[in-house]
Amino acid sequence: MPHELKLSRRRVAGLILAAASTAAAAETPSGIDVLTRLFQAPSASADWFAPSFLAHIPIDQVNTVLATVKQQYGNFKSASGSGRDYIVHLDHGDVSAKLVLDTNGKIAGLLIRPKDAANLDRPIPGTLQDHIHAIASLPGKPALLVTTNGRPLASVNAETPLAVGSAFKLAVLKAVSDACDARRLAWNHTLRLDPSWRSLPSGILQNAAPGTEMTIEHLASLMISISDNTAADTLIATAGRAAIQAISPRNTPFLTTRELFILKADANAALRAKWAAADPTTRQTLLAAIDTQTLPAPQALTATPTLDVEWFLSALELQSLLEQVAHLPAFDRNPGLASRADWQRIAFKGGSDAGVLNLSTSLVAHDGTRHTVIATWNDNSALDETRLERPYAGILQRLATG
Repeated sequence: MPHELKLSRRRVAGLILAAASTAAAAETPSGIDVLTRLFQAPSASADWFAPSFLAHIPIDQVNTVLATVKQQYGNFKSASGSGRDYIVHLDHGDVSAKLVLDTNGKIAGLLIRPKDAANLDRPIPGTLQDHIHAIASLPGKPALLVTTNGRPLASVNAETPLAVGSAFKLAVLKAVSDACDARRLAWNHTLRLDPSWRSLPSGILQNAAPGTEMTIEHLASLMISISDNTAADTLIATAGRAAIQAISPRNTPFLTTRELFILKADANAALRAKWAAADPTTRQTLLAAIDTQTLPAPQALTATPTLDVEWFLSALELQSLLEQVAHLPAFDRNPGLASRADWQRIAFKGGSDAGVLNLSTSLVAHDGTRHTVIATWNDNSALDETRLERPYAGILQRLATG
């Protein structure tokens, strides 16, 4: 969702690469020295990484993830640990880091994730039906759709539109892809960032200087891999609101993340209530009032679930959108809760907000079998995200093992 201010496995692409056969685990305090330099420097240098690492994960992706971690957890304080397992202590919390150094002391493997991650990369006990039942039994409004080669294996409220947070960006990506296919846009076309497109985190582009040039392809990658909200609003302005509304007419007028943040400001409770009660025509009129306001500070946003002011999509609609864009390079960086080793191809997008959580994954097995797993959970109280994430990861594991 737009204000993903915490680090989460599904939203921030952890950097992971299996160490090369010649790599040696860091058995000395040099691992702490390496992490200290990595987190204290304004940006990481390619010279600090083994060629085998950079062959899979470019240095700009490393710096994107590090910037997002620092943005969400604050500045570096210290690091502790040994061998391959470390904890990086930051101003607003800790993250865990698995680190592998080669014989030259360069980084050959790195995984950064929340310190309290629920071990979702380990085998999760239970059958496929156990995990489906766990999601179906969640309080509030859960939805689930699991398909194999287009055939439903599980369907729970799959036709019900629910608030999906940043999963709306699949519709934006589809509109951009359509425009590129029709040659109205081009993936290598360069845009200059306009101050009016600046939004709040998640992401990094809210800190970019006005006029910064970026290609549409790079913007799409940031929008999907780290859910960059400024990238999303830039692409909404570029593809056009009307084009996205044609893809998702229920969400007319289609909000930008900036507009949603304004509506979710505590000071705008009355405006938010008007929006929730209005029809599309009246909402179009309200946009004029919304767009005159300045972007609120993150701390000014309401912490209470506001499920009537959101983007709404059903699991069936998300499945259709994801399958139409899953081939695009924007999905190459963040696998969500799926293990790259288990799959030939992974396309993931999620979203969250107060009372909202979505996980959407398209998978291609090594034998060509195609799966889609869409899960959404809405409730009028704070969500324990692991209650959805754990059975969802369990479903992915069961599908991987056949």
